[in-house]
Amino acid sequence: MQTLSRRAALLLAAALACTGAEVAAQAWPARPVKVVVPYTAGTGIDLLARTLGEKLGQRWGQSVVVENKPGASGNVGTAAAAKAPADGYTLVMVVNAFAINPSLYRNVPYNPAADFVPVASVATGALVVTVHPAVKAGSLKELVAFSKTRAGGMPYGSPGAGTPQHMATELFRNLSGAALVHVPYKGSAGAVTDVLSGEVGLMFMPVHTALPFVGSGRLKALAVASGRRSPVMPELPTLAEAGFPGAEVEMWYGLLAPAGTPRELVAKLHADVSDVLQQPDVREKLGKQGLDPLAMSSEAFGDLIRADLARWAKVVKEANIGAD
Repeated sequence: MQTLSRRAALLLAAALACTGAEVAAQAWPARPVKVVVPYTAGTGIDLLARTLGEKLGQRWGQSVVVENKPGASGNVGTAAAAKAPADGYTLVMVVNAFAINPSLYRNVPYNPAADFVPVASVATGALVVTVHPAVKAGSLKELVAFSKTRAGGMPYGSPGAGTPQHMATELFRNLSGAALVHVPYKGSAGAVTDVLSGEVGLMFMPVHTALPFVGSGRLKALAVASGRRSPVMPELPTLAEAGFPGAEVEMWYGLLAPAGTPRELVAKLHADVSDVLQQPDVREKLGKQGLDPLAMSSEAFGDLIRADLARWAKVVKEANIGAD
C-alpha cells in the first residue's frame, strides 16, 4: 500500500508539473521578447530577424526587440544568448556559421549542442559567385584559369573567418584548384566595398546583397552556390551546372533558445514562427531578398545543425583552415 501511495504521489506531482508548464506557456509573453542577432545591423540575418520580429510582436501583443551583438563571426552574440535565462524571453537568430565556428576556433564560448535548443528553422539563402568587371572571366572555368595567371593568387573577400562566404569559397577553391587567397574583413561592408573597387576580385555574396550591384553592372555574377537556381537570378547556373558539383553551400537561418527552455514554450514558439512564415506578405518580402522560407520541425532543424557540425569539421580538417 505504501508503494502504491508513493507511486500515486509521484504521478500526481508529474501531472501538476506538466499543467504548470502549460499554463506558463499560455501566459507567455508577459513582457517584450529579445532576439539577439550576432551580426551587424542591415545584414541579411538582421533584416530577417526584424521581419519576423514585427509579425511575432503583432501576434503576441508584445514588442520583439532585435539586439545586434556582432563580433568573432557571431560568437560574441551567440555566447551572450547562451547565458540568458531559459524563459523564452531571449532568443538568438543564427546562420550556418553557428555550425562552422566550433571547428574553426579553438575556444568557442558556447557549446552548440548543450547550450541551446532548436526552436525553428526560418529561411535559406543562396550565395552568388561575384567578380569585379575587370576580372576576365565569363564562367567559373574561366575564373579558375584566370586566377592561376595572378602572381601569388587571386584575392577574395569575406566578412570574416568562418563565415559561410569564407567556407563556401574555400570549398570551391579545394574542389576546383583555383589559385585564391583569403582576405578577411570585419563584417560585410568592407568586403563588399573592396570587391566593388576591384581591390579584391572575387566574393561569394548573398543574393540580396549582390542583386543591385549585378543589376547596375558594378559586379559580374557567374553562378549560384546552391543546389538549385535562384528564382530572383534564374539566368545563373548552379555550381554543378557550371562544372563543379559538390561545392554547394546554402546559407540557412534559424532561431534557438537557451537550453532548458520549457518544451511547451519551444512548441509554441515553433508554431508561431511557422505560421508567420506562411503569410503571403512575409514570403513575398523574403523572396525579394533572395530568401526562401524554410519550415521544418524543431527536431529536423536540430538534425540539420548536427549534420552541418560534422560536415564542416571534415572540411576544416581536410583543408587545414584556421581562423585568421
